[in-house]
Amino acid sequence: MKHFIKCQMKLGRGLTFTLFADSCRAELKISVISPVTATLGSDALLECTFTVDKFTVDLKFLAIVWSFNGKDLLKFVHGLKVLEPRASINETGIQNGDASLLISNVTVHDEGMYECSVIYSPIKRKEYVTLNPQARPEIFIPQREAIIGKEAFLRCCVLGFYPVEIDIAWLRDGQILPGTSTSKPQQYANGTFRINSTVALLPADSDAHLNFSCRVQHASLLGPLQEDIQLLLEEEEKGVSVAALVVSMVVILVFIAVGLLLFRKYAKEKEKLTMSEIRGPRVWTLGEPVQLVCVGFHCPKGVEIKWTKLNNGLETTINPNPMTDCQDTEPLLAEEGHKTATFKVRESRGYVTINSAVIGTPTIGEDEGAVFKCRFFTKDSKKINEEKEFKDFKIQGEP
Repeated sequence: MKHFIKCQMKLGRGLTFTLFADSCRAELKISVISPVTATLGSDALLECTFTVDKFTVDLKFLAIVWSFNGKDLLKFVHGLKVLEPRASINETGIQNGDASLLISNVTVHDEGMYECSVIYSPIKRKEYVTLNPQARPEIFIPQREAIIGKEAFLRCCVLGFYPVEIDIAWLRDGQILPGTSTSKPQQYANGTFRINSTVALLPADSDAHLNFSCRVQHASLLGPLQEDIQLLLEEEEKGVSVAALVVSMVVILVFIAVGLLLFRKYAKEKEKLTMSEIRGPRVWTLGEPVQLVCVGFHCPKGVEIKWTKLNNGLETTINPNPMTDCQDTEPLLAEEGHKTATFKVRESRGYVTINSAVIGTPTIGEDEGAVFKCRFFTKDSKKINEEKEFKDFKIQGEP
């Protein structure tokens, strides 16, 4: 006569498996893949598979429990019970030994170690999977102009990265610049960080055609991320000697009427700001953030900046952000579409120099053949209404 063994396994909260069969001698094995890396906002699959030697899995004797920080996320015990809305499991794969957990819309709070417990009564096994959320940094350099012979401070704004550990370096023509200072990381509400790195230098004529680079290394990157700029150099304004000042005063007193007319003409010319061409790469890569930059010089108060994109005959305004300093700027999440950032760099004699940029991740359907426009204007369009275009770029597949 065949003897059956009574096997019982307590699963907690009053749940008990009772099995009368020689499956009590089944061998249960679990395997996992750890750690798992996931981009913030994406879905993460925590793989956990199991095998029952010499037996076909009978769901009546099977239980699966996923837990995190001492809290159960979901259970499969005579049916599936989900305790965390963002957690799910493929029920059709369970009988084939797949107990993997899917977490949707990963946040920084999902970081840590997860426990996968599988019970095939009366045997219990568990393994652990570590989830590491990551967010790729964005780089923006707001100031690109300097005066020859006068100390300048270049700032690199690194935005929206996670985890907090990051390495930032400034380079001149590929050589690391000394004297770099880095601010304390600041955290956004979504858990990502921002940080500023500043370098002091004394620009010379020889710097006019050199690349100054902010290079970032971070866990989310396969290799260093680097933003290159060339300085827009100006001659230092010369002081006026006492003798020249006296002569000038005499001339003004004699020709006061002419002087007033010239002054008014000069003032009007100053209000006609000058814009740089829109700078940016001519080859864009799918999935890689792209930055376009336009600079306005001698901007009067009240000037506004507008970026638009013309594609297939339709011109749309790119998400605007108020003029600010990069220390207060929210991260430009390229995966949410093109966004703008505008910074007041320097103020002199009532006029300001303004850097404005668009950051976005290119797509074939939205960006191929498009024309990007940057416009500086005032509400009185007769006063200022200047515009530059950026076009004829190529989009290539992922490298």
